[in-house]
Amino acid sequence: MSTAVQKGRTLFQVLLDALKKPEPAPKAPAVDLYNPLKLSLGGFVKIATPDYIAYTFSIEMMSEFTRQIAKRTLKFVDYSLFDPDRGQDGTYITLRVIPQDDGKLDCLLLRPKDELPFSKELQKALKGKELVDNESQVKYTMRASHKASIREAKADGSVNRLQVEYWDFINEEEQQPRFYVVEMDLSDREGMIQTYTGSLIAKEDVKPVGSH
Repeated sequence: MSTAVQKGRTLFQVLLDALKKPEPAPKAPAVDLYNPLKLSLGGFVKIATPDYIAYTFSIEMMSEFTRQIAKRTLKFVDYSLFDPDRGQDGTYITLRVIPQDDGKLDCLLLRPKDELPFSKELQKALKGKELVDNESQVKYTMRASHKASIREAKADGSVNRLQVEYWDFINEEEQQPRFYVVEMDLSDREGMIQTYTGSLIAKEDVKPVGSH
């Protein structure tokens, strides 16, 4: 006889408990972030591009960037996406969505490249007009550099704030522009630098799973 029945519960009660549906996971508290694609933290999304059409990404985090440019307060958002079933340790990508003055949205798909400690050599390179990717030997031209404050919201409802400085570089030698993005954390890990390579995708290529 099972331990549960021995403790005074009937076999019928044990069977009823086994048939009960598990309680749904609690939804993350709503966080008032800039969210132009109306995606949900903890939800899932597919990216309909040749490299990622077979992936199903969970939305792990949303990061709202706020910057001041020519006395204007401007925002954009990063959606941090993860597919645990692709790659040796899963696959992380970032979908950066930037509103333009005409109301359209630029969607930039960023792939993490390197995480580096701050160095004077790198600082000097970032102040130049050009940057060369040592691995691919692609030459990028400086497009913009800004400081920004960030609010990060995770699927568990936690919210974090930090400050970053970032640099955008572009290569337009081919029909499809290539981007190289450098971010330096000015907060908890001051001086730590993350680099990304990226390309533009259509807004229509971002497809929430379960939507029609």
